[in-house]
Amino acid sequence: MVSKPSFLKISPKEDYLAAGDASGKIVCYDLSTFAVKTSRWAFHTAKINSIAWNEDNDHIVSGSLDTNFIVYSVSKPMRNIKKLNAHKEGVNAVCWIDNKTVASAGTDAALKLWKVTFPDAS
Repeated sequence: MVSKPSFLKISPKEDYLAAGDASGKIVCYDLSTFAVKTSRWAFHTAKINSIAWNEDNDHIVSGSLDTNFIVYSVSKPMRNIKKLNAHKEGVNAVCWIDNKTVASAGTDAALKLWKVTFPDAS
């Protein structure tokens, strides 16, 4: 079953489009070929409210109604960094402050900053 898109975001170098949907799934498209780059970003359990690309053109952060935010990688699509229960009642917005810091805002009227530690490249 296909869910309605809820948030779209193009990468900084305009190589990719991340499309989040109402079921919590994100599909990444390669804009040069319009092919699916990855459809494995399916770890949210509710509507995607926000997506932001890192300047590295490889990582996104997504915020969802499920209260979580997740960092995904284009080059390593099955690796992710989860922050569970980041905001009570849902994450409304996410953005990168710098290459290793995410800001999130939620229905709880809170704005939070988070350090992101990427796993080793191995």
